[in-house]
Amino acid sequence: MRVVAGVAVAGLVLFSLVPSAGEWLVQPVHVRACGLLVVLGGGAQERLATGLDLAGDGACGGRLLLTAPPAAAEALRSMAARGELGRPDPDIETSHNTFEDAIVALDGARRAGARSVLVVTSPYHTRRASWVFSRVFGHSGPGIGVYPSESFYVDYRRWWASRDGRGVVLGEYGKLLSLGLLSESLLARVGLDAWPG
Repeated sequence: MRVVAGVAVAGLVLFSLVPSAGEWLVQPVHVRACGLLVVLGGGAQERLATGLDLAGDGACGGRLLLTAPPAAAEALRSMAARGELGRPDPDIETSHNTFEDAIVALDGARRAGARSVLVVTSPYHTRRASWVFSRVFGHSGPGIGVYPSESFYVDYRRWWASRDGRGVVLGEYGKLLSLGLLSESLLARVGLDAWPG
């Protein structure tokens, strides 16, 4: 019930700040150099398209890690086997949410010996992804950059003008709000006592 009330309050606040509420979510984080390109599952394939473009341009030395829910991960493995991803051996890992993405990415970065990662995600997801990754990686983990993918379906300057925009922006604010309410139980679930750092 608290989450519903919180989302309602967040919605009212958002509508008073309508013009910038969508743009506030978009928070790229720059990293000088990256040793691993991490493309998060989800979105409307724009994350994958942007990540493959970056990898094709030589970002992160061509090291590529894709995360996705189980069915999507299997589809990606099939696409890779058929050569449809344009990469010989992308590392494809299963995850169910942004916390698991961060844990998988940290493990992948450590295996690759990467001192920094560049995370590709949808523009609306960049602020939350940055927050989650920075807490999971902590001060002892690799550096983190966050790169917003192309946006195929939302204009963040006029998010309220379309159904997709309203759904994405309001949904993301609800998820940001729930992070504060659920973060300790999520940390316990992945075996961390408190936020690193």
